[in-house]
Amino acid sequence: MANLKKEYQKGDLTVTWEPGKCMHSEKCWRGLIEVFNPKNKPRINVDGATKERIMEQVDQCPSGALGYYLGGAHRAVEAQNDTKITVSKNGPYLVEAPVEIVDH
Repeated sequence: MANLKKEYQKGDLTVTWEPGKCMHSEKCWRGLIEVFNPKNKPRINVDGATKERIMEQVDQCPSGALGYYLGGAHRAVEAQNDTKITVSKNGPYLVEAPVEIVDH
């Protein structure tokens, strides 16, 4: 699954998703559930919004797992360089950036 790349077509827009890069920040589906719904199969429904709105949401992907082609030109979202850690009340830490966890 590390090298898997899925593509979803909407006119001249092709949305790409690389599950091996996904850090499950939930930004995609919390921002546009009509397109990015983890409970649905397939998980991405490009008919759920305009291509402009989809591109806007893909641009917010913190891991670079989402990208798109528009008219044949690929636009991969660069992983963010700034690390952001959000602490949920009585819950998990949400780490937004590529990080390496080192254990003894």
